[in-house]
Amino acid sequence: MLRLSLYIVLLIIAMTEEGNHIIDLFCGAGGLSLGFEMANFKIDLAIELEENYYRAYRRNHSETLSLNKDITLLNCEEISDKYLKNKEIDGIIGG
Repeated sequence: MLRLSLYIVLLIIAMTEEGNHIIDLFCGAGGLSLGFEMANFKIDLAIELEENYYRAYRRNHSETLSLNKDITLLNCEEISDKYLKNKEIDGIIGG
């Protein structure tokens, strides 16, 4: 029931908001990204440390900018300036 309620809330937000731009941390093979894309969110950046999962993400979401990096070695300014080109982000998800 909680999952359905969360999905409905996200769907309502996605249908009413202009933005819906998010970053996916610990993106794995991209299942969470897929769910958010289905709810009309745009994944602007995905980050995964584990090489095998990163390659799977690239296959599953080839149109999404993705990084094979340790997030503890990145900072907000670098992500914003270098990878997002100062695009405004509405949220962060992670799995």
